[in-house]
This record gives sequence, structure tokens and C-alpha cells, in this order.
Amino acid sequence: MTKVLLVNGVLTHDSGKTWFSSLLARSLISEGFKVGIYKPVAGHNAWTQYNTVVRSKELKLLVGADVLTYLDLGLVKVGELMIANPVDLLMAPLDVVKYMNSGALYKYAVDLLNQFKQIVLARITSCEHNTSEHFIISSNLSYLTDPLISDLKELSITLEARDISIDDLIKTLRSQQVENEMNACLKKICEGVDVVIVESFNDAFTPYPSLLNHISQVISVSQGRAILFKDVISIKTVVKEMLMAVGDEGLKALNIIGRLTPSLVIDIPPSPDIKSMQGTSWETMIRSLIR
Repeated sequence: MTKVLLVNGVLTHDSGKTWFSSLLARSLISEGFKVGIYKPVAGHNAWTQYNTVVRSKELKLLVGADVLTYLDLGLVKVGELMIANPVDLLMAPLDVVKYMNSGALYKYAVDLLNQFKQIVLARITSCEHNTSEHFIISSNLSYLTDPLISDLKELSITLEARDISIDDLIKTLRSQQVENEMNACLKKICEGVDVVIVESFNDAFTPYPSLLNHISQVISVSQGRAILFKDVISIKTVVKEMLMAVGDEGLKALNIIGRLTPSLVIDIPPSPDIKSMQGTSWETMIRSLIR
């Protein structure tokens, strides 16, 4: 039976999920295991990660930095990108000058906190039919700098993206159909492999609730630490309670992990690149994961 390992991040950004997931995959492969890697929901920034705009145009598929890392490391093939990452969201920074010129600079600070205001392109894959549909949120484009608007319009033409309102996109992303598609992707990735590593999104404990019905263990990553949780029953109970208590906010990793008992905690030493990590703690975690 395939083991499904969920890797999430304690911090909203730069927890090290992709670095850790990639390193874990490479370590398990070196031990002789067949490994799949899965990023159900990905988000990237058209300014700070402009390379994703360039490469998405080359691939004719909207793809984020994390999944491109998997591709560049040989953990997935080009033809597997859609399945490895069924939902991708491209965000772009808001143009402060446009807010100044409209006399609404106060609104700039508010909109910066609203990720939905910054989504400009999206991709949703149907794993059942192995097809993808791209969307452009034209209403959000007007808030960007003009050069970036031009680039993103060009990308949208390449992707044959259709216009959609942000409200309709949010409704679609939260639909049961999309959640079912993500589980269908996971099922495909599990075929013929021993271990699947699932990377979560930002600081979400899980990218979508029903994923917890398929996981074997959870690893929560922060800068310098990895925390292993094996009690899946307790995990599902706590997540359910937090969702009922505070809604989506309850899915944040920090709201969950403090209510769980770790099975193992290891140190993560700093490293300039993704290489095989040495040390007793790392080897102990590998043994614990595959036991």
C-alpha cells in the first residue's frame, strides 16, 4: 500500500516545504523506493518569481516555482506537470502609483492583505480527463503596472485563458468538484509508487480537508525544524474541530500543531542547495517514515 506523506509549513512563506519535500523525495529514491510528488494547490508571484511567467509561456501551461523545482530535479516529467499540480494560481503585485493617482492610497494597504485581489491567472486541471483550463481575471489586471499587464495578457493568449470574475473563480476553487479532482490526481500519482509526498500551500496544514482521509503521516516544517506527526486519527479530529470553530482560519498549521503530540522532531541544518542531508536525526526520520 502506498504511503502518503503530507508536508506543510509553519510559516506563511519560506518555511522550506519545497526544499524539504524535494530532499526527502531524493533521499527515498536513493534508498530504492519509487516516489511520487504532489502539489495540489500552488501559488506564485509574477514579479518576484517572473521566471514562472517565462517558463509557463514556454510550456504553454501555467506552472509555479515549486513545481518547476520538481521538474528541474527530475522528480516529475513535463507530461506529468498537470497531474502533479492540478490547481495553480498566479498573483501579481499591485501598482501603488495607480492608487495614489486615484486618491485611494488607504485602499492599497487593505488590498495588499487580500490575496484574491492579486490573482490574475489560474489553471484548474481535470485529472479524470487529463485536461486543463486556464482563466484570466481581467478585473484584477487593471491594478498592476503597465509592463506587467502587457506580459500577462500575452501569456493569457498563449494559454487560451478565458475571462472569469474573481468571485466565480473562488466559488469554483471551493467546489466539491475541484476537491474530487484533486483526490483523483492523488490516486493517479499513487499508482506504481511506494511513497507519495504531498506539499501543502503556504501555511495551510492541509491544502484541502478530504486529503486527510488518504495520508499516512504529516511533517510540519519550519526554518531549522521538521516535526513528524503519526497519529492520523488525532490529526483529523483536531482539524475538524478547528474548522467548525473558526472556519478556514482553523486550517492554518499553527492553529493545529499545538494541539498535537509530535512523534519525532529533527534539526534541519542550513544548506546552500538541495543535497543529501547527513546526520542521525535525518536518518532516523527516514527510517520512521518508511517503517
